[in-house]
Amino acid sequence: MFKAKFLVELAVNSESSSLYHKAFKKISYCDLQTMEIVTPEKENAWKFELFIQNFLPLVADGKLGVLEVERATEFAPIKNADGEKHVAVDSPASSCALML
Repeated sequence: MFKAKFLVELAVNSESSSLYHKAFKKISYCDLQTMEIVTPEKENAWKFELFIQNFLPLVADGKLGVLEVERATEFAPIKNADGEKHVAVDSPASSCALML
């Protein structure tokens, strides 16, 4: 859990801009000629990502706590899209199933 004030400070802090990871990925786009969504076969765009764990060293001493929990009962992350024919791991569907 982070205070909004801390996150805003990170957003405007020039030091945090060095924490971005760049990744060349397949990014779907709209073809303006056909007005259809195109899913590329190979990587076509740079994506700049921030991971919350990269901010942890910037947290003031004495302000960080860690909880160790059972993943099966306490942790339902959403990192992936839902699968078309199955429930993908760490997707909205798998998170919902774990919570229910």
